[in-house]
Amino acid sequence: VPAPKTPWKMARVVLAILLMQCCVAGLWVINREAVHGKQGLLPVNFVWFRYMISTATLHILMAIKTGKPPWKNAPNRADISLLAIYGCCHVYFGQYCSILASQYVPAVVNSLFLNMSPVFVCIFGVVAGVEFLSRQGFSAQLKLLGAAVAVIGACTYTVLSVEWGHAGGSEGKNNYAAGVAWLTVSLLGGSVFHVMEKVCLNAGYTVLMVVTWGSTCGLVLLTMIAVPRMTPSTFDLYWDQWLLVLYAALVPSTVSNLAGAWAMKHSSPLLVVAFFPLGTVVTALVAWALLGEVPSSAVFVAAPIIVVGLYMLVLGKAREPVHKKSAFTSEC
Repeated sequence: VPAPKTPWKMARVVLAILLMQCCVAGLWVINREAVHGKQGLLPVNFVWFRYMISTATLHILMAIKTGKPPWKNAPNRADISLLAIYGCCHVYFGQYCSILASQYVPAVVNSLFLNMSPVFVCIFGVVAGVEFLSRQGFSAQLKLLGAAVAVIGACTYTVLSVEWGHAGGSEGKNNYAAGVAWLTVSLLGGSVFHVMEKVCLNAGYTVLMVVTWGSTCGLVLLTMIAVPRMTPSTFDLYWDQWLLVLYAALVPSTVSNLAGAWAMKHSSPLLVVAFFPLGTVVTALVAWALLGEVPSSAVFVAAPIIVVGLYMLVLGKAREPVHKKSAFTSEC
């Protein structure tokens, strides 16, 4: 019988995911303040500034690590299409569509939609061959049950928020519907991004290379969208606007992506995204502290359900035996 994974290895993966979640929670709040708050930055400009700074930072880090210029660190031509899909899905669906939605819905609702990611990541992961759903084995059943419980906790929050009148914010039903539509698109495209990240990592590239060149490919797409809309005044930002841009570029767009990719390399897409429901609670608390968006009682009702689900998932993953896997497969 193969030996189970060591607790320390599992703990490192969980800590990396928690770091990513804390960074992402701050991003939803910053997005809302920068775009819908007093700063009034255009969504596409805000994302473009973020990724210009983040991509440059990543290339500098990789040049320092390898001692080579960026063009010497380029991936194989055969794998550029994989990195392009990964990067474009991340930037456009995961970031741009999400920040458009932040104009219409409270910061915590962005996080809520991410809670459905485990469902779609499992589906897309099976199709791509990076997830294997086993009906046998206690660990696999415990992981799937834990992910399901976490999603139920997120759905509980959504239902209670609607019933208790805290889901729509103050923007009106029509704008809220537009926000939900953008979040749905972001959810589907973001799920593809997580699966493609695992595919790229399994192709033999380092975490830094995957994140750097994925960000580069996404920036190319984003530049094609943003540049035609820019004017000279686009770059005329106040110091507090630049402060928001720098924070979003260096923390959520750099640290968070690297931490999430490292966790993905040492686990599976399902495990990484199954922690997204926890981000609902973190986002609600951060939005409360920074934006004054008081969380509804639904947060405190749903949080225990989410935590129980995550505990079951991590316990199942810790008890998972080590098997030999193919280059493109990881057990779910």
